[in-house]
Amino acid sequence: MLREFRKKLIHSFEQSQYFREKYLQLAIFCSNHGVEHPFSAGRVKTERGFRKQDSHDPQRMPYLYTKYDDAVGLLFEDVLPFLEKDSNILEIGCNAGRNLHHLFSKGYKNLTGIEIGIEAEKVMKEIFPEVHKVATFIVGNAYEELCKLPSSHYDLVFTHGVLVNIAPKWNGIFKEIARVSKSYVLTLESEGSYKAYPRDFEKMFKRVNYKQILYKLYRAGNNRRILAPDFTGYDKLFNNTIRLFVPIKKGIPLLLK
Repeated sequence: MLREFRKKLIHSFEQSQYFREKYLQLAIFCSNHGVEHPFSAGRVKTERGFRKQDSHDPQRMPYLYTKYDDAVGLLFEDVLPFLEKDSNILEIGCNAGRNLHHLFSKGYKNLTGIEIGIEAEKVMKEIFPEVHKVATFIVGNAYEELCKLPSSHYDLVFTHGVLVNIAPKWNGIFKEIARVSKSYVLTLESEGSYKAYPRDFEKMFKRVNYKQILYKLYRAGNNRRILAPDFTGYDKLFNNTIRLFVPIKKGIPLLLK
């Protein structure tokens, strides 16, 4: 009965742009402060779903993450010109390796991926065998596995639709990302996902001494394009956000000069 009431309440919120924007603000506040908001699916359920990656949820099957779209190119277009081909690159939540394959095709070989899903590596080996041969594939909880990696080792650490699915319990992941990175942190997240765990990512990385130097939205769907800087809260509900960060102590790199 309580579950049905919750579903009806969420549905009523979804009919109103005003309430969606307001609830998104609440969800961000909660996630920033390590608290799960009322409409979230819950940490245990979310992690179990991504770990199993089975046919019961088509949106989480590894084969889905072997298909290319414009987001892959848009994600890297601002940072790759400043990375040498021998750069160490880490993806958090690599799934079956679509993004790592893109980097491989551009000449990058020192690739590492962390993935919670137990089936993803099998799919990578099948679909992207050349990447599987050169990349380091780590299966496990992103925060826990990051804690095992060396400090200041990766020239680029990036995520693609992953941080919004990591529960607030693991907010220490931002500190670990900052610790293992030595140059750039890049994120592409659906920051309007108010039923996941959206955050103020600029604030979260500022807490660990990383400065945001690039911020842009792009429109998903058939009409993909970068939005103008004066996008609204409504735009944020339905589009994806790309952010690029550098360590504050190292200042702003050449790409902004």
